[in-house]
Amino acid sequence: MKGTSTSFIRQASHLDESDGLFVHLCVVAELTDHVFQMMKGGTEEQRREWEMPLHQSFDWLPNSEKQIEEDHFNETVEAMLHMGIKAETQRHILRILAGILHLGNVSFSSSGEEHQLCQLPEGAEESMQTAAKLLSVPAQEFQTCLRVRTLKAGKQSLLKPCSQTECRVRRDCLAKTIYAQLFEWLVSFINNSICPDKSTWSSFIGVLDVYGFECFHVNKLEQLCINYANEKLQQHFVAHYLRAQQEEYVSEGLQWSFVKFQDNQSCLDLLEGSPVGVFSLLNEESRLNRASDANMLRVRLEKELSDNPNMSWDKFSRAPHFTVAHYAGRVSYQIEGMVEKNKDPVPVELISLLQKSDNPLLCQIFADRETENPTTRGLAKVTVVSKFKNSLENLMSILLNTTPHYTRCIKPNPDCKPLTFKKEEVILQLEACGIVQTIQISAAGFPIRIPFKSFMRRYGLILKHLEKSGGSSDDLHVDSDKPPQQEVEQVLSVVLNQRSCDERCTLVHCGRTKVFLTQAMLDVLEDHRRNILSCCAFSIQCCWLRYQHRRRRARRQSVTVIQAGASRWCLLSVCRPFIPSDAVTRNS
Repeated sequence: MKGTSTSFIRQASHLDESDGLFVHLCVVAELTDHVFQMMKGGTEEQRREWEMPLHQSFDWLPNSEKQIEEDHFNETVEAMLHMGIKAETQRHILRILAGILHLGNVSFSSSGEEHQLCQLPEGAEESMQTAAKLLSVPAQEFQTCLRVRTLKAGKQSLLKPCSQTECRVRRDCLAKTIYAQLFEWLVSFINNSICPDKSTWSSFIGVLDVYGFECFHVNKLEQLCINYANEKLQQHFVAHYLRAQQEEYVSEGLQWSFVKFQDNQSCLDLLEGSPVGVFSLLNEESRLNRASDANMLRVRLEKELSDNPNMSWDKFSRAPHFTVAHYAGRVSYQIEGMVEKNKDPVPVELISLLQKSDNPLLCQIFADRETENPTTRGLAKVTVVSKFKNSLENLMSILLNTTPHYTRCIKPNPDCKPLTFKKEEVILQLEACGIVQTIQISAAGFPIRIPFKSFMRRYGLILKHLEKSGGSSDDLHVDSDKPPQQEVEQVLSVVLNQRSCDERCTLVHCGRTKVFLTQAMLDVLEDHRRNILSCCAFSIQCCWLRYQHRRRRARRQSVTVIQAGASRWCLLSVCRPFIPSDAVTRNS
């Protein structure tokens, strides 16, 4: 396939770190591979520069205990050097990341008055100052950008204090934007370092690390996007698997199709359907210049999508929500806050502030950043869901033109302990990654495929046993010169001699090089083989017992002969001294 690895990795980066998912990844995901955990393993001097004491807590790093990743910090630094990222650039990267962490500790309290700025609680102002320092931006202007928004009225600009919720959204949006831009820059840098000139090659090998299906106590827009991506990837996986199965059937000369299988297209239609779907309705609500109302959005969802079997509601729940039946299970999503997150506006004043940063790397990655016009209205507004959907579609177009290979990673226990296996956790993971569904699809056809030679090595004894028992006819005679397929058919005819032709077709098919079996047919073969082995074992036991009996009888006879000879010899030994005198007496 013609393409570039850069484009492939960029699509993965869009799905993994941008489009409003950063906060979720920092707060609730397992931070096993996150650079923020690694930064705790920095030197004392580095932590002093980042103002990250060992025991300091961060809202976006809830696990305060030492993580394994802290021991890999030096390895990460060394790897960055190998990729050509100089020490000074690394310093700028780590200062930006530390600034993001401190930004997460900034909280806001309502002033109670609409025209008053939100207050910074105790400790939040210090975190604000630290974040501004690490990001190398003016602290006062930084505070103003987070708490005041600029409204355009014609050629005039009006300043309006943000509500507590709006302040939190702007803070999260800023953190996400910085991290997404930094991640994009890092991916591009690595690709430029390792990729040869595009004119010299036309193929690539891409690795896509996909987050798994998610279902928490409270599920929001982040989980909806993640599970939507999993639905798309699961559909691609199933289609690829079915296509591979069908190709194997065709190559073996079998006529079979999985007509009974129902894919997850109905769930995808529910989410991405046009003109009416969850995403389209959410985008319409996000593009309206009015305050969002979760109850109103719920009413509209229920009105437009109540006919879809994958959508349901809990009538006894007070919180506005909707439930989607995914391939891995049912997930209830909280509507409150979805519209605000879907808008995900990147304020112009925040981008302008970052472009003036004294951190050269931060200034560089935002130098060409285009800011959205806050006066943009209607369908011209780009939402988080629309950006995410477009990125996913671009990724899917790449996957459809490549040859995929899937690796499913299953964690045996949540504590990462050796020799510990928790069945319930593993089953949940198997269901979430679609393995259970794949097994069900496989079971609908002929899941067991055995080459002819392997089949005869295991089940050829059925013919041999029939021939030795005297029950075989001439056409069932075992002949090493016969084609393997004919021998396999002979074995199957012996095992299925009581079955009808239609029943045979549902249990087994002989291809050109393999025999295709259902689990039921395999059980029949194994039972037949087990019975023959049992008969053979019984015959061996009988022969052995008969041999042992004959041997014991022969030993008893030998012992009797020996005892008789020994007794005669003992008697002769006792009587021998008297034999000569008897002879003299007889002569006289």
